[in-house]
Amino acid sequence: DSLELAPKTLEVYTRDVRQFTQWAARGGASCPADVDLSMLRRYLAYLRTVGRAPRTMSRAAASLRRYFAWAESYGLLASDPSLALRAPSGGSHLPRVLKADELHQILDEPVSDKDRPPVPPERDLRDRTIMEVLYGSGLRVSELCGIRTGDVDLGRSRLTVWGKGSKQRVVPL
Repeated sequence: DSLELAPKTLEVYTRDVRQFTQWAARGGASCPADVDLSMLRRYLAYLRTVGRAPRTMSRAAASLRRYFAWAESYGLLASDPSLALRAPSGGSHLPRVLKADELHQILDEPVSDKDRPPVPPERDLRDRTIMEVLYGSGLRVSELCGIRTGDVDLGRSRLTVWGKGSKQRVVPL
């Protein structure tokens, strides 16, 4: 199941579960079967009292749901105590849209740095193309970095990209 997760997600989920197990051990839980929904809720309340942000609490709940689903599937407990676990919404915010002059500065004005040698025209074109594609398509940097030659369809002016969660999408160029 962990094969579906990005390496950084797996790292953070592992840390979340490790922190929970350390907290739960102080309360007497020594294995997954010792945990119930009440304990999970108390843990989220504890996270709130120590000042964790709602997004952090939401992610911790997701980590624990994933862990307990795994534990149940491997017979480490009779039923998953996290099924009814809810956490505060992490909220979301949209990125700030660049103003016209900011966009012009990024895309059209050459970087003037006296200490750097001039940029070869091919590299300048590549860099400008990257900025245009990032801004115009709304791609994440990681999505752009993962593009392969076969993902580019110039005839239809579109790109096929792989995003978070290994989800594929097509974006216009």
